[in-house]
Amino acid sequence: IIWEENIGRSCDFDNRNLDTGEHCKNKFDCEKMCERTSECTHFTWSEYNAGTCWRKKGLVSRKDAFLIKYGNTICGIL
Repeated sequence: IIWEENIGRSCDFDNRNLDTGEHCKNKFDCEKMCERTSECTHFTWSEYNAGTCWRKKGLVSRKDAFLIKYGNTICGIL
């Protein structure tokens, strides 16, 4: 996984979803959605359904992310 600050490319985090995914145009908007949600500590964004953001909760680190070998998927930690 290649990390640029708090954003990783081609990765995801296991479970801990706060929701079932919400439409979101891009990774930047997904990060903003997470920042505005009190329980959200990390997120995953993908091109699924023209852009979907999964806000997640709990303590994680980069080591908790796992590699995704398909699509344009981004994971991030606040």
